[in-house]
Amino acid sequence: MFRFTKEVVGLKKDLSKYDLRPVDICPPDYYTRSVEELFYSDFAVDDETFETAERWVNRAVRRIKVADPGGIMDEFGNRPTVRVSNHDSMKNPPVLALAYRELGCGDSRFAAMAELFDERRPMIAETVAKLGGYPVDRARMQERDFLALIRFKRITEYILNDLDESVTIFPEGGITDEAKKGYVGPINDGAMRTAKLNKVPLIVVSTSGCRSLWTPFGAKVGVLVSQVFEPHDLPDTAGLKEAMQIGIQRASQL
Repeated sequence: MFRFTKEVVGLKKDLSKYDLRPVDICPPDYYTRSVEELFYSDFAVDDETFETAERWVNRAVRRIKVADPGGIMDEFGNRPTVRVSNHDSMKNPPVLALAYRELGCGDSRFAAMAELFDERRPMIAETVAKLGGYPVDRARMQERDFLALIRFKRITEYILNDLDESVTIFPEGGITDEAKKGYVGPINDGAMRTAKLNKVPLIVVSTSGCRSLWTPFGAKVGVLVSQVFEPHDLPDTAGLKEAMQIGIQRASQL
């Protein structure tokens, strides 16, 4: 436990520098091994880790409410989809993972910043992977690094078409100052491109209250499945940003 805590402290220190640079990813052969091999070993989801995360979240919240008023997950939840969510906290992924299970829809892999897979912090990398995460090196992606772009494309194709699972993407690409205040920051079009390329629906899932987890008074967390777009009718970035912002507001009222 001490080692894990030490890794978390180091991660927070690095992230506080706001200095985006390429990451040496764990496992070290991430870019050379086949995607199939990675997902059958290092990136295999583990139910025991999910159960541990669920206990942590339940201890940290006063109330968590998950809602799907339009029945979107009843229709689309057990087929491959691209799910997008606002990103105001590092606690978003475990909250979303547990919400998906409460809704009874299929689990979703999620694109996680590569800093969570830094080879200096193997315990964090292992935990995030067991919860369904896989690394995305934002610095390399912004530099249009060919290897990073191809690996992201191949992984999303593998999840959606070979595993027949969903993938959750945070279009803001990180935790922005706007997100900390309850607003959607600037977003990229990666989620729409992924949905269009793989011909799958795009679902907006919004969260509220995650930043208050593990505070002295606990948190009231809301998770709302707010909208779905078919692959032939995807929004542009402005339209998606608007849909995400409306979702946050509605999630905060649950």
